[in-house]
This record gives sequence, structure tokens and C-alpha cells, in this order.
Amino acid sequence: MMKVNRLWGLAALTSLGVVSCTIADLKEGEAVGGGGSGAGKDSGAGADSGGGTKTNTEHGGSSHQTQPSSGSGGTTNSAGTTDGGTLNGGTTTGGGTTSFTPVGGEAGQGGEEQNGGAGGAPACSPDLDTDPLNCGSCDHSCLGGECHAGECAPVLLAKGQARVQSLAADDKYVYWANYPGDVNVIGQGRIQRAAFTGDGKIETVASGLTNPAGIIVDQSFAYFSNPYCCNSTIQKVAKAGGSPTSLATGQSGPQGGVLYDGILYWPNHVASGSVMAVSISAGGAAPLYPNLDRPQWVAADKDNIYWAELEAGFIRRAARAGGGASSIVASGEANPVLLTLTPQYLFWANDTSMMRAPLSGGAGVAYEAAEGRPGDLKTDGKSMFWPTAQGIKMAGFNGGQPQIVVTKAEMGGIGSVVVEAKSIVWLDYAGGNIWRKAR
Repeated sequence: MMKVNRLWGLAALTSLGVVSCTIADLKEGEAVGGGGSGAGKDSGAGADSGGGTKTNTEHGGSSHQTQPSSGSGGTTNSAGTTDGGTLNGGTTTGGGTTSFTPVGGEAGQGGEEQNGGAGGAPACSPDLDTDPLNCGSCDHSCLGGECHAGECAPVLLAKGQARVQSLAADDKYVYWANYPGDVNVIGQGRIQRAAFTGDGKIETVASGLTNPAGIIVDQSFAYFSNPYCCNSTIQKVAKAGGSPTSLATGQSGPQGGVLYDGILYWPNHVASGSVMAVSISAGGAAPLYPNLDRPQWVAADKDNIYWAELEAGFIRRAARAGGGASSIVASGEANPVLLTLTPQYLFWANDTSMMRAPLSGGAGVAYEAAEGRPGDLKTDGKSMFWPTAQGIKMAGFNGGQPQIVVTKAEMGGIGSVVVEAKSIVWLDYAGGNIWRKAR
């Protein structure tokens, strides 16, 4: 999976004078095991195998107390070594089958039969329809949810959250930015989190914020935008909670950013706006590409950075190192947003469909034209996920018939979506509830 995380914020209305930079100008921050093989058993029987096969092959002398034969060349204990499963010239394979050609005198009797390896594992569950640890298939855990008819039920992580702006997740928590009431009140914004255990406890990571409107998490920190007219900030705070630190101040309308290899990128969505960059460890925020036409939503890979120019209908690409000219990936797009990269494609949404363009070059094409404008576009590096009025859907990068992985009844109102290694996490915007469902 690509090392990319998403941040987005609200647009502001005024512009800010900026100067250009390159990534070299930034002090960039810090950013299987195979199965072992056992030796063969010292036995006339075949070696124990992982599959449970046992073979009793005669060989030229018992591995226990064989006497030499009258023929020449026979030796006591000529059954061979136990190291590596070699039996007097024959080799025991991983499947437990012994191959042997007698050597020396007459073939003696095979050694005593030893027990083979354990047989195949018993069925993982008496009922795959209801077992929450083996729901629908062996070892498919519902992660604390119930199992009904072989399908995992969602787990409620947080309820009644007003004005949630976006979600982010690590392997233990979901994080979000919001306000305590139905109206934005300056100074009452906060970053919160809830554990995947589903215990219902909500922890405050940061409070007293002006207008928090997006969030990214890495191993140690949460990063978010704090838009407020032409004096917006980009901040970080320890995931366990604490006082936020500003990475950039004086920003104008930060919206739709991404974290890649220790550099945080975002666009200032104003006239003559810029694509910005800052090291998350060393600071030093500066424009990477200035004087753009209201840039919005950026995506990055190891070589390039991509952004949308919403009103002009362009999607552009330029070197992630900065300092070069940009090229047009797509034009004539009706309000392109939600740029998302996979190893082969750039995805985005416009007013009528989801779009896809190959990173190797070529025109953008409709990926799921019938969807209209979906919610968040997310990827796990293998498939695309997106919320629609019918539920949260999943499909391969090449399209095809999508699969509904979270039903409309489960999803509720369309909101933010996060895809992590084991689950899908989403916001029911209508109810302000945050749910998790095992994948």
C-alpha cells in the first residue's frame, strides 16, 4: 500500500502572497517470515509432515538396532542421518514422502512406525452463520460485532457527534474533528477519538480549536487544518492528546491535503493560490507551486504531486520535488474533487461520475458513471471504496460490477469513510454516529 494519508479542510475567501520552494529546501523529517522446516525424524517411518502424511518405507537397515548384512558395505545404523530428513540417500520432502534406494547389503526391516504429523485441522466452527470469530469463513472475526447469516454486523464506536468534518484511523482508534453543538462556535472545535474495542468511551485529543476541518494520523501524531479566513493554520498534536503545535500559519483556505514521506502537502484554495509543503518534523512551510487558479485536493506519489483546479476544471501534475512546470492530466472536468492515487491510476469525482486516468498517461475515463457524485474515495491499494445512496461499495481498479460491503441500512446518511487493514469505518452523517465493520 502506498504511504499516503489524506487531510482536507474548508475553503477560505482571501489570498496570501507566497514564494516558491523545492522539497530540497525543506528539512525533510523522519519520515515474512517464512515457515521453518523441521529435520526429519530418526525413524523407518516417513518423517512427520505438515499435512499429516505418514509413510513406512523399507530401507537398508533399521534406524534403531540394525545389524550389518552379510553383503559388503552394510553398516549399523545405516538408515541415514536425522538432520534434514535424509534417509541413506533418500530425501524426505516437506510433504512427508520418503524416497529411498537400498545401499550396501540386503535391505533390512523398516524401523518401527512412528506417528505422522497432525492431521488436517477440524472445522473451525460448527456454524459459520453465527460464530463471530468465524463468520462466513474460517478465521473471519467480526471484531467485536455479531455474526448473522454469515455476515458481520457493524460495531458502534461513537454516537451523537455533531458536525464531524472527516475521519482518520490507525490500527486501534478512529479520529475525527468536530464541534460540540449544531453551530460552529469559534474556540470550541476539537479533535476526538474512540477505540476500536467499541467501549463507547470518547477521548479528547485537542480542544479549544478555531475551526478544525480535517485530520491525518501517522504513528505518533494527528495533523489537521484549522481554517479561519486568511490566517488559517496547519497543526499537529500527539495522538494521545496534548497541546497542538503549528506547522504553518497565515494560510488561506487550506483544503484537501496529503502526507507523504514526512512531508505534508496542501493547497490554498484561493485566487493565485499555492500548493504548499512542510516537513512534519522540521517545519519550514513554503509554496511548492505558487500562483495557481484556486487549487484544491492534492495527491502524491514518489515522483509527482497532483492537484485539481476546481473552477477551471483542470487536474494537473508536477514533480513532487518542486520547481518544474506542470502538465494537464484532465481538462473540462465539472468541479473535480477527491483526488485519490492507486499504484496504477489517479481517481477523482466530478459532478456526474467517478473518473480514472492511468498514471502512465492517457485520457481520463468514467469509472462508475452511474454513481453520480459519490462521497469519499478511498483505497486499500487493491480496491476502491466509496459511499453512495445505496451503501458503501467496493470494486477493483479496472471497474466492473461493484460489491456493496456496507448496506444502506447500516450506513445511514452518506458521510466520511476510512478503510484500514481489517475494517471499514464510516460516519452516519444523519445521526452523527461512527461505525466500524469487519472487512
